[in-house]
Amino acid sequence: MVIKSRENMTKPNNDKASNLRILMVTDYYLPQMGGGTRYVHEVSKRLAKRSHEIHILTPKWASQSKNKEIINGIEVFRHNVTDLPILRYWTQVFNIRRYFRRLTQNAPYDLIVFYQFTSALGIVLDKKALNHTKMVWVFLGPPHKEINFEFSNTPFPCQYFVLEWLYKKIFLKAEVAFAKKSTQFELRICDRVVVLSSYTKRELMELMPCLPESKICLIPAGVDIGQFRSASVSKMKIRQQLELPEDRLVFLTIRRLVPRMGLENLIRSIPFVLVEHKNILLVIGGRGFLENRLKKLVASLEIQDYVMFAGFIPDPKLSLFYQAVDLFVLPTLALEGFGFPPLEAMACGTPALVTPIGASPEIMKKFDPQMITKGTDPQEIADSINAFIPDRNRPALSSSRCRNFIINNYSWDKAVSQLEKKYIELCGGGREE
Repeated sequence: MVIKSRENMTKPNNDKASNLRILMVTDYYLPQMGGGTRYVHEVSKRLAKRSHEIHILTPKWASQSKNKEIINGIEVFRHNVTDLPILRYWTQVFNIRRYFRRLTQNAPYDLIVFYQFTSALGIVLDKKALNHTKMVWVFLGPPHKEINFEFSNTPFPCQYFVLEWLYKKIFLKAEVAFAKKSTQFELRICDRVVVLSSYTKRELMELMPCLPESKICLIPAGVDIGQFRSASVSKMKIRQQLELPEDRLVFLTIRRLVPRMGLENLIRSIPFVLVEHKNILLVIGGRGFLENRLKKLVASLEIQDYVMFAGFIPDPKLSLFYQAVDLFVLPTLALEGFGFPPLEAMACGTPALVTPIGASPEIMKKFDPQMITKGTDPQEIADSINAFIPDRNRPALSSSRCRNFIINNYSWDKAVSQLEKKYIELCGGGREE
């Protein structure tokens, strides 16, 4: 599979002495999408344009058939792994270790970049194959907290209370403890840790209070302003194309349909909005195990005419949805390490409303503090939406200001330049060709 880049903002690095051979180790990569996947992909393709040799090492999940492929000129290697929860961790750890040894037989890497603790563990335990290779961890958030929040709120796939009790009281606690201890062990031996926000830096210091400040690099992520851009045609024409109503105010959220994302509270906010404004529609994009529960919630609130489930929205259509709506809403309940969707929406000229969770407030305060809700409950979300509706045409929320804010503050070119500089310094200037 070859995915063509829609943006060429990054200037190639022609300094052969500073070229690096970098291995990105991640639990998920294309075609699976998510914030972490987007980050790995955007950074990797831009570093490759700067003449660095980039490889991706990732599990081969059930939906993927190839063990090796090239995406945007980047070699992607996939190791086998089972989808069975009990065996998943251990097959990942052992299989990635075996694949890593094969990759380093002929030529070592200058740098290895980790994104999740599971894949990292299989490699950091293999000191012989590492052979003093420099290591960086990109800390996207505390994995033990994410596991605990997600699985504590996930419906148990069995009706037997005893089994659910055993899982949540014993196995889940063991899984959370394993994630925490593994992450701490890996962070201690990595040479640098990259964080994307002040929030993730605080989470990192809570997890690793003795981590030297000199090892931490705060480098925000970016937005592909070539892909996510203002519309060249009218909003109404885009709505016709997407079959969205032309006579309503349309709000959009794009999330994995899991508890941490706060979608239930967003849906529950709609009746409060309807008290003051009837001509609205909430569009929910994304997939996840909560989908049926969310649809039942919509039916129980009798707001089927005001909520639309769009399913998974592929990349080529993402910008169209952002351009077509009046407001993007990010209703996160917990652990928002960066949050790409509101920034992508703003790059398309659409204002975004966020809850005061994780990194969202520190980003939105620089744009407009009024676009941060007071809290995460339905009434607080509704209050902010109701305040936005009569105020939506003020200059501070204009399409041009939204886009310029992203261009000036969240450029991938700037982010990758900072990462490249740190990586080259860490590796002592790179390698000779």
